[in-house]
Amino acid sequence: MRTISKLVAVMQKLDAGVISDSTAQEAFSYELIKQRYLEMDDLQYLYNLFRIYFQNPTTPASTILKSLNISLEKLVDLQRVLQEASVIADLWISLLYPRSLLMRYAYQLTRYLHLNPEFLSSAHQDSAQPHIYMLEIHPTNGLCIYACKMCLWCGGGQLKARQIRASAGIDVLPTRSWISVLDEAKDLGVERIIVSGGGETLLDQVKFREVVLAAVRNGIEVLVYTNGRLLSRVDEETLDVILHTGWLRVSCHAATSEVYARLVNRPVDSNDFQIVQAGVRRLIERRNAVHARLKVGLGTVLQEVNFSQLPLIVTLCENLGVDFLDLRADCIGISQALKAEQSVLLLNDLRVIRGRYLDGGLPFHLTIADDLQFKISQWSKMELTPSKRCWIPFLRPAIDPFGTVCACDSIGEPYTRSVSPAKYVFGSCRDDSLRQLISRASQETLGVWCQHCMPGQVALNALFEKIVADFKIGIRPCDQPFFHRNIEGSN
Repeated sequence: MRTISKLVAVMQKLDAGVISDSTAQEAFSYELIKQRYLEMDDLQYLYNLFRIYFQNPTTPASTILKSLNISLEKLVDLQRVLQEASVIADLWISLLYPRSLLMRYAYQLTRYLHLNPEFLSSAHQDSAQPHIYMLEIHPTNGLCIYACKMCLWCGGGQLKARQIRASAGIDVLPTRSWISVLDEAKDLGVERIIVSGGGETLLDQVKFREVVLAAVRNGIEVLVYTNGRLLSRVDEETLDVILHTGWLRVSCHAATSEVYARLVNRPVDSNDFQIVQAGVRRLIERRNAVHARLKVGLGTVLQEVNFSQLPLIVTLCENLGVDFLDLRADCIGISQALKAEQSVLLLNDLRVIRGRYLDGGLPFHLTIADDLQFKISQWSKMELTPSKRCWIPFLRPAIDPFGTVCACDSIGEPYTRSVSPAKYVFGSCRDDSLRQLISRASQETLGVWCQHCMPGQVALNALFEKIVADFKIGIRPCDQPFFHRNIEGSN
């Protein structure tokens, strides 16, 4: 960790213009030679390559070849050195690096592409036999008792779930249709599904159970998003099915009853916050009793109502015994924006909590969204390469509760779909198979036109466009500097 801290500090000084490029190269070389990661011969080339990827991991290889004036073979050799230097591999996913979340995606995606070479071939050739990496589905009844201030499904609390169902004009997709979708998903190469809202995931327990078990039968990993309110009340059969999933995240955006009630637009005396805590404890106790591999954690959207609650949320995670905490901001802007002084206080709290985590002082895994990481450490020269095409339909398309297949989860939500181009909606599972819908979508090159593309999707899109461009000139996924065979799966 000390070497990682030193390398990041060097790059931060370079970013701020405090030191020269030659001084940064000298410091970089010293740290890697000291760790016996490389010989003297390639130090200058390797430093320049590291600097390029540190500032922009989505830089196409063609740009790097021109910049460094080296051969393709030389570039691949240098990238393998970066792969094999464990301090660099650890740096990419350290919270000290402001694109650590993107690099976790990069590790997972290049591993998948290495194991499924047909995926990349079909993507860059616009094949009639497309593949999907990950699929987000909303096998719900379209309802939720909450109307959260940052929820895209209800427009920040402006719409009631029953209004959304009525405006759809059709009933929700039946369970048998979801099972057919999952049978197709396996054939399309889907490695994992995210079962999430469009209403609350656990309101229809029978549908939830059958859909999850269908995915498990097909060898697909299942990740679950829920508001957690029903975890203390679901029946034993549903609880056991949850234990078959790999990862469950409870959306919990507060650490006191009063703030929680404000965020979900419910009376304080409904005791929702206490009920959610009881449900999380119940699930963790059952998980521990049967030694299931399920990871349980909280996800928090930091916003104007809860920005001062962050230290309390960390304490809540410690008391509940969760495995992870995911922190992000309201990147769509659906909730009220923070004032300048509120942002300063929030960033200070984030720095303290990140420091505790890096020092080993937190008993759970902490993830901070990259856009927050930039603000914490005030990075400036870290722009991604702009994408020319939307690749998300192959990486993480979504199906809403009514069976509508969309380019991504943002388009799967009424709030953002209403202000987005119609081309991002591919059709319905009621009328066509998932394969037919994705195949038709692959024949038309979608531009990057969406006004509400989330930062994570923007980054993933840029990453995949680099991988595709590099593949076309002979660089395989396993040749990328961020290829790693042993990275743990995450969402």
